[in-house]
Amino acid sequence: MYTALFHSVWLISTQFEIIASTVSWYLPAGVRFAAFMLLPLRSWPMLLFSEKLTHFVLFHPGGILDNTAFLSGSLGWYLVHLLLSPALLCTSVYIFRRCFKAPYISNINSTLATLGVGLIISVVLGAVFIGRRAIELQTDITVFFPLLFDFSLGDFVGLIVLCPLLFVLYDREHLHRVNTTLYWIIGAWLFLLLLSSYAYSHGTNISYQVKYLAVFPALFLSYRYAVTGSALSCLLVGVTAFVVAIQSDLSPLEHQFYIIALCVSCLILGASVNHVSKWVASD
Repeated sequence: MYTALFHSVWLISTQFEIIASTVSWYLPAGVRFAAFMLLPLRSWPMLLFSEKLTHFVLFHPGGILDNTAFLSGSLGWYLVHLLLSPALLCTSVYIFRRCFKAPYISNINSTLATLGVGLIISVVLGAVFIGRRAIELQTDITVFFPLLFDFSLGDFVGLIVLCPLLFVLYDREHLHRVNTTLYWIIGAWLFLLLLSSYAYSHGTNISYQVKYLAVFPALFLSYRYAVTGSALSCLLVGVTAFVVAIQSDLSPLEHQFYIIALCVSCLILGASVNHVSKWVASD
């Protein structure tokens, strides 16, 4: 299931990235991070084995998803995928799990720590993957750092959009707060996105207004439904940014920072409300 979900969202991510001026997000980063954060340590070898085996079948030289840009088949390619990236990922998550216990977005401290380790992993894995290709292609340092920034940011955006919802679905502690009002708000949000797409197809661009109108339901969901609301908001903010991106000529970087800023705000608000509600209940 993990491997199927990982590579399925990889295909979705590639579809997003090939559209001009769209948001670059690497959704598999969110699936991988959530899996290693939530599942027992004894499951890690099987997760790595299934992910890497499928990766080699699909991306080996001549594989159905192979691309010359990947430089697959070299010694560095095998070293990075079989040794360096798994070791760095497992070490980082293991150290974090020794310090923090699930649920990871239930209070401000754990939320900020989770976002911090997610960002660190994104940068470290980016340095490994991009660094390997930079060495093989003898890329200039002035080109390497912008590539590393773009790679890491795309990883972190995919993580922050998808991970909170996976945390909530796995934990299920917060799902009892869900009621019909939540579904109405989500439905209205999606309807607004459909309306924006319809208006755009008829020559009227309201993407700018939609992008900032989405701030209000995102913050309200986080306030009203705490962790569950903030997790849903992160996913819907990502979808909103994607819809807006294909209707505008703005830089993908602007949409990425929109996602990060609003999602971090929602997660902190949701964690704060959850912490206060638990404190009131215990008092």
